[in-house]
Amino acid sequence: MASLASMKMLGGAFLAASAILQGVSATPTPQAADVVTPTAISVSDTVEGINITSPYTNDDVNDLNTRAAKFWLRVMPLGASITQGIQSSDGNGYRKHIRDQLRFAGWNVNMVGSKQDGTMSDRDNEGHPGWVISQVTGAAKSSAGMRPNLVLINAGTNDCLQNIDTGNAGKRMQDMINLLLEQIPETTILLSTILPSATRQSCVDDVNKQLKALKNESKRVYIAEMQLTINDISSDGTHPTDAGYKKMASAWWAAFQRAQGVIKAPSNNIDDEKETKGTAGGAKSCAKSNSVAGRGPVQTQLEGTGADDGNYRHRSTPGITFTVPSSQSIQYQFAQIVNLGNADRGAETDELVKIEKQRDGSNKYSYYLNTGGKYDTSTKDFSLPFKCAGNVVHLWGDLNNDGLDDLWCIGAQGQASVALNRGGNPPTFESIGEVMASPGSYGPGDVLVADIDGDGRADYCIQENNGDIRCWRNGGSSDKLSFWQGFARADGGGDVVFPGKGKPNKNMVRMGDLSGNFRSDWMYIGDQGQIESWINQRGWGTGIVPDWVSAGQTHGGIGRGSEIQLGRVYGSGRLDYIWMKPTGDKIEVTVFQNLGEGGTRRKGDGTFYCDMMGSGSDDYVWIWSPGDKAELYINTHSPPNWKEDTKTLFNIGRNRRSIHLADWDGDGKCDVLSQRKSDGALEWWRNGYDKATGRFAFEYQGFVAGSDKCSQGWGVSIFDRGLRLADIDGDGRADYLCLEKDGRTTGLLNTKTGLVDVGQIKFSEGWDRANIRFADVEGSGRADMVWVDKYTGQGTVMKNKGRIQAGASSFTWENRGVLYPSVGERGANMNFANLGGKGRADFVQVLPVSNKAYTWFNECPASGGGGDDGPIVDPKLPAYAGSKRSTSRGMRGSSE
Repeated sequence: MASLASMKMLGGAFLAASAILQGVSATPTPQAADVVTPTAISVSDTVEGINITSPYTNDDVNDLNTRAAKFWLRVMPLGASITQGIQSSDGNGYRKHIRDQLRFAGWNVNMVGSKQDGTMSDRDNEGHPGWVISQVTGAAKSSAGMRPNLVLINAGTNDCLQNIDTGNAGKRMQDMINLLLEQIPETTILLSTILPSATRQSCVDDVNKQLKALKNESKRVYIAEMQLTINDISSDGTHPTDAGYKKMASAWWAAFQRAQGVIKAPSNNIDDEKETKGTAGGAKSCAKSNSVAGRGPVQTQLEGTGADDGNYRHRSTPGITFTVPSSQSIQYQFAQIVNLGNADRGAETDELVKIEKQRDGSNKYSYYLNTGGKYDTSTKDFSLPFKCAGNVVHLWGDLNNDGLDDLWCIGAQGQASVALNRGGNPPTFESIGEVMASPGSYGPGDVLVADIDGDGRADYCIQENNGDIRCWRNGGSSDKLSFWQGFARADGGGDVVFPGKGKPNKNMVRMGDLSGNFRSDWMYIGDQGQIESWINQRGWGTGIVPDWVSAGQTHGGIGRGSEIQLGRVYGSGRLDYIWMKPTGDKIEVTVFQNLGEGGTRRKGDGTFYCDMMGSGSDDYVWIWSPGDKAELYINTHSPPNWKEDTKTLFNIGRNRRSIHLADWDGDGKCDVLSQRKSDGALEWWRNGYDKATGRFAFEYQGFVAGSDKCSQGWGVSIFDRGLRLADIDGDGRADYLCLEKDGRTTGLLNTKTGLVDVGQIKFSEGWDRANIRFADVEGSGRADMVWVDKYTGQGTVMKNKGRIQAGASSFTWENRGVLYPSVGERGANMNFANLGGKGRADFVQVLPVSNKAYTWFNECPASGGGGDDGPIVDPKLPAYAGSKRSTSRGMRGSSE
C-alpha cells in the first residue's frame, strides 16, 4: 500500500495512484435544515491500520473538504431494473440512500436521467428493466447530453439471466465505459459488480471477475464491489430486499470516497440550482432542465385516430413498346440524367442510358431522352470526367439531393467514385473522386445504391451472401458528400438495414422506390420475372433503421428474370416494370405502367398540434393528405382522452405538405395557412371560432405573403419543409421563416402594419432543416430553434434572445445545448407542443403506425426539478466490510 506522501495533486485535490485511502472523512456542520458545510479533514489518519502523516498543508486539505461547496454532483444511476429499484418497498432502490449520504456529507446533488421512478423527490434515473449491457450502452449514449459528472453503473445481471454471450460481458462493459468517457470527458464512473443470483451464480462470479479486471482509476473508473449475500436478495431471486438496497448504497459510498478527489465539476452551461430548486418567477419562468425530458411519459393519445393508406397494392397496365439495338457490348440502364421541364420531386422520369464497350476498353455513353412517357428514337451522347471501365459496375443514384441521378463507378473491391450530374441536355458531369473506400472483401456486384432513409440522398449499401443488406448513410447536407453515418447510430456504419430473405440469387435483388414514398423498397425478381416486394416505411425506436412491410408478390412476371428492369417511365414517383426482350439484333422494350397505391403514408404523418380555440393549450388536429378534411380533438387536460369535436374542421383542398397551423392575426387562435411550393406565396384562412356557440368557421383571406418570398419549397422527407411559421418576436403573431437546406434562416416579421423583411434571422449551424423545429421552450413568448437528433430524438436548443438592430443576423441566439434528452425514440417521431398549457413546449412522442402519443411535460414544479426529501439527516448506512465506522458525522455510516 502506497503512503499518503506518494499522492499527487490533481486539480486542487489528490488521488492515490494505486492505493485506496481509507478513513478520511469530512465533517459537516449543519447550518440550517437543508444546508451542510463540511469541515476540515484530519491531516493524520489511518490507512489499513497504518498510521501516516499527510505532507499537505491545512490549506490543501481544506480544499478537498470544500469541493462540495464548489460544484454540484450530477449523478446518473445507469442500469436495468435494480437501478430502477424494483422490489424495494418505496421504488427508490438504492438511489435515495446514496443521495442522502452524499447530501449528509455536504455535497449538492442533482440526480439525472430520462426516467422517474420511486417516491423520492429527485427520482431521475436511467434504470431500464430487462435491459442487457448493450442496451444500457444505448441509454448511456442517448443520455450523455445530460452531462453527469458521476455515473453509477450496475448492469450485467440480465446478460446472465438471458445467457447472452456472458464470456464477453466485460468487453461490452468496456465499450460502455469508453463511450461515456468519450462523450462526457469530465465524468467519473463507479462500476458496480453484479449481485448474487439464486439461479445463475456461476455466471455472476465469471462476469464479476471480468468487471473487476476493467478497473482503471487513471481514467476515473472505480469499482464498487457489492457485498450482498443471497440473503439480501428478494424472493424473485434477482432483486435486493430493502436491506439489500441499503447495502448497495454502502458499496457506492465506499467507492465514491476513493473517487471524490478526482470528480470534476459539471459543464458550465448547466444550472443545477435552478433544476433542483426552481425559480420564484412562476410556472413559466424556470430554465428548461436538461437532466430529464420532463414529467412523463404520460400517454396523451390513444390508438385509433388518424389514417394511413394501407399496405402497398400493386396493379399495372401495358404501356409503350419500342425497340433498341442489341449487342453483347451494349448495356442498358434507366436513370434520370435529364430533368426535362424541371419536373418536380416525385415526378422524375428516367432516360434509357446506353453504355457501349469500345474496342480499346473504353465506354461510349449515350441516352434515349424521356419526353413524358415516351422516348426519342435517336440517342444523344454524353461524356464522363473519368474513366469508368474494366472490371467495374455502373450504378445511378442522387448523391446530393438535387433530383438528378449521378453516376457511381464501383471498383473491383467495392470502392465508389462519383461523377455529379450538373444538368443540361445532354448532361455534364463533375468528378468528385472516390467517395467510399472498399468496405472489405466485396466485389462490385455486391454494391447497391439506394435511398434508405428517404432524405433524397443515395446511400451506399452492400449485400451479404445471406441476403442481408448493410448500408452507410449519406450524411451530406450540402452539394457534395461530406461524411457517412450508420443507421443504428450516427457514429456507426455498415448496419443491417434489411435482413436477408433466403433467396437463392442475390444478383436478382433490386432496391428502388416502388410505392412512391421516396424510400427505396426491396424487390426480388424471380426466374419467370415475378417480383416479391417489401416496402420501406418510417419506423420507431432509436436509430433510423426502417420498418419493412411485406407486400407479397407484387408482379406476376413475364419473360425471364434476367430480362426485367425497373425504371420511372411515367413520372408517377413509382417504379414501372420493364421487359427487355431480346429479338435477334434488337431488344423489344415493353413498359408496364405502375398504377399501384398504398404504402406511402403512416397515421402519425397527419398529426398537428395548435391552439384552435384560444384556450392557452394546444389541441390535436389530424389532417388528411389531400388537405380535404381535418379532424379536431379538443385538449381537455385529461390524458389520454380528448374531446372529439368535429370530423371536418376545415377543407381547403391543399396538399398536406403545404399546410401550416399558426396564429397569423394575433387573436390567440390558430389559423390555417398554405404555402405555394414554387415561390412561398402564402394563403390564409382566418379562424373565426365563436366561443359562445362553439362553432368554427374559416374565412378565406387570400394571399398574405406574395411570390418570391421563399423558393425553398419542401424536400422529399415529410418534415423537410423550407417554410416555417413561428412567432420569433413575441408579438403573438406567427412570423414567416424561410429555411435553406443547411438550416440558414431568413424571414419576414408579421407585424400589425404588415410584413417586415429582417433578412438573415439565423446563420447555419450545419443542421439539416428536416430536423429543425421552432417552439417556445421556456415560456418567453418567442419561439426558439430546436434541432432534433434524428437517431436519438434529443433536442438541442438555440434560445431566442430577441431582435437586434445590427449584426450578421437580425436576432441573437444562445446555444443552451441538449435540453430535451433522449427518450428512446428517433427524431422524426418527436414533436413539440404546448399540451400542458404552461406556454412551454412539451416533448411529444407520436408513434407512426398506431398514432399513440406519449408526452414529457415541460414544467416548473413548485419544488423545482427535484431536491431533498426534508431535512438532511444521516441515512445510517450499514458498515462496509473491511472498513471502520467513522466518528465524523459527515461520513457516518460506512467508510473505507
